[in-house]
Amino acid sequence: MPALASRVLTWELVPRLRPGEVAAAMAAFHPLWEDVSEYDVVWVDEHVGHGNFRTWAKLTSHLTAEIYGKSRAVVDRRLLERACARLMGPL
Repeated sequence: MPALASRVLTWELVPRLRPGEVAAAMAAFHPLWEDVSEYDVVWVDEHVGHGNFRTWAKLTSHLTAEIYGKSRAVVDRRLLERACARLMGPL
């Protein structure tokens, strides 16, 4: 990955989040997660997140793309399932 390494000034190592940390960390990371139920956050972490911040960041990107331009976008289980499927295939 020499091409990628030449564009990155600093590599950050983010340790795996513990299950009890995920909801608070994601709400602090992006406002999209503030109104998602803790039950749904736990579900996502068990199925695709696994405490991996990079995976959660990708999921956040997929979700923001899904709700972009929608006047009243709600992040519910159906939307989470679609975004998770983009990462891992069907659940």
